[in-house]
Amino acid sequence: MGLQTRILSALVAVGSLVAIAFYGGPPGIAVISLGIVMLGCYEFTKIGFPPDEKLPPFLKGLFLGSCFGFIAIAMLLEPIAGLATLALTSMILFSCLLSALHKTVPLEVIRKLSSSLILGLVYTGLLPIFALKLLFLPDGLKWFSLMLVVVFSGDTFAYFVGLCFGKRKLMSSVSPKKTVAGAWGGLLGSGLVAWLAGTYFVDEHSLVLFITGSIASGFFAQFGDLFESLLKRVSGHKDSGSIMPGHGGVLDRLDGIYFASPIFFLVAQYLS
Repeated sequence: MGLQTRILSALVAVGSLVAIAFYGGPPGIAVISLGIVMLGCYEFTKIGFPPDEKLPPFLKGLFLGSCFGFIAIAMLLEPIAGLATLALTSMILFSCLLSALHKTVPLEVIRKLSSSLILGLVYTGLLPIFALKLLFLPDGLKWFSLMLVVVFSGDTFAYFVGLCFGKRKLMSSVSPKKTVAGAWGGLLGSGLVAWLAGTYFVDEHSLVLFITGSIASGFFAQFGDLFESLLKRVSGHKDSGSIMPGHGGVLDRLDGIYFASPIFFLVAQYLS
């Protein structure tokens, strides 16, 4: 029943994306993706802080507002300007945190909260920007779709290879179910699907670079999955949310996309 729920939920999500892409094109996908990314920012406020570091409600709102402002602005900026915006947003967050809590909270707690807030801004704000920026490249919808296919194929291969052949654990302290065989299966899946898709959508002279970049994206996608598992384990949560039945929340489903998107964006930008 669990696997059936996962498959049905995934089919609904894919069908929705196809419909949005058909009727709304890249702008429609960008708007929906921005909303999904903001849900990921909200989920971080639940799993991104250790149990003894509860984020005060007003700071939760400040964090979400900062993430939205940063993402909306940085999507339209060049990389250097985007990094400057990230630095400015980080300074604003820290300044507000220190001003609001210095009289009521121990300084060590403020330091820990500051680290978690900046981590959340980078993880749920900066990384997914590269996925959104794919939509603004020439043939952006093609590159965005290829990234999803490569990463999710690697995830699917990892699941079934690990289920059939997985014996040696990959990082049991972080994610008990992940295996070394599954990790290799995931890389194989990303590379194989990149080769098949690249044959049709990428120039033959660029195919090797595309496959190499896709495998690298799949490699970092697996670490994105492990990183999100680390956050959940430390915070004591099973899932980051419940928006997708059988999958969990936005971060549960897109953690690999977040870590893969900078690599894939660089490859797509070069090939464009």
